[in-house]
Amino acid sequence: MAASPDWKVYTDDGEYIASCKYPVDAAAIVNIHGDGTEVRLGHDIVCWVEGQEDQPAGNSYDNVSGTCYNRALVWDKAIHAALQGNGSAQRASQTRKFWNRAMRLGTDLVMYDVVCRLANNE
Repeated sequence: MAASPDWKVYTDDGEYIASCKYPVDAAAIVNIHGDGTEVRLGHDIVCWVEGQEDQPAGNSYDNVSGTCYNRALVWDKAIHAALQGNGSAQRASQTRKFWNRAMRLGTDLVMYDVVCRLANNE
């Protein structure tokens, strides 16, 4: 049996509504459900929040897809930084919470530096 696709879609009230193989497909679902709908990598890592982005998902599904892939790469770098040294599990958990909070507030990827500092306890 095949594994569940990586990209998950949640409504603004936190209901899990879809699983997609590609974020471009998740973008179509986000477009239907509107503001507050999230595209996540797995069930934890928020990569897109409709209404908090520069443009709505309906304007360009490719933009949503590219943004999700870019944020997944930045997340990967941040979590690897968090997993270095003692207390890494706690730092990784803090990093995930900070990341998701920042994404829901519409913070741009400039936050990467802040996430890495948090991960390194700076």
